[in-house]
Amino acid sequence: MLSHSCKYALRHLPRTSVVSTRLGARSMHDNDPDIIEREKHRNLSKTQDKTSTPLDNAPGWNESLATASEAFVKADRSDFSLPADLQKRTVEYLTSRHSPEERVEPTFALYTRDEVEGPLSSAQGFEDKDDQPEAVVKRTVHQETSQVFKRVDPSISAKSVSAS
Repeated sequence: MLSHSCKYALRHLPRTSVVSTRLGARSMHDNDPDIIEREKHRNLSKTQDKTSTPLDNAPGWNESLATASEAFVKADRSDFSLPADLQKRTVEYLTSRHSPEERVEPTFALYTRDEVEGPLSSAQGFEDKDDQPEAVVKRTVHQETSQVFKRVDPSISAKSVSAS
């Protein structure tokens, strides 16, 4: 039970209301419906691609369908003892993930030249057909300065002052 002075102090404290929103869980597929559908189909048909399951110690687990938290936990529990092993496996995974056979979208243009729309569409371009390109010559010049200190005989300078 609070004393009267505590109740009075609490009653006169400035109050602020805080609005908090809970953000949704991050996912490894960025909510792309094409990726989700493709990976679900792979899981259900049990024909998972080597890029869907990057961890050897978790067969059947599909990283593309996981949340970021699940992926972090799986990565922490992986059995890579040396950083060099992890680096090697990561390079292999990224190379296989971005192989030309796995690309979904085409990588070539269906048109022969670029079209410009808008106010610059009537501008004429030109090609530089220089047969003799300019050569760039770089030259670095180093400059050194040396200072030499000489001991002067005070009797000589006294004589030159008295002579003048």
